[in-house]
Amino acid sequence: FSIVSRTVLAQLEQDLAFFLLARGDYAWAGWGVWGMTWPFNPEPSHGELPPLPHGVPLPDEFFIEYGVPTDTVCNEVSPGVFSREWSLASVQLDCNTFQASIDVRITSTKAEVS
Repeated sequence: FSIVSRTVLAQLEQDLAFFLLARGDYAWAGWGVWGMTWPFNPEPSHGELPPLPHGVPLPDEFFIEYGVPTDTVCNEVSPGVFSREWSLASVQLDCNTFQASIDVRITSTKAEVS
């Protein structure tokens, strides 16, 4: 649910699965720095507040601990279906049906950075 537009983030799981499948050793996901806001709104003028006093909150899925990749790269397990193992999760994205699955083996969350 996006507080700014009051709409569901229609493909959050697919976007997150793609990020976890494709990312390298170092990565950053989020918004609100270097002029990027979500959804892609114009940057507020100098001195103006973002849409919410403390910015737009990240989805809960961004605070789940997925661990570290145990596969160097993602694997195409069948035509159009990509998979990658993480130390705490298995990630799969079926590009034929646009269905994503992120199976977390141990549920823990990272502390939110303020």
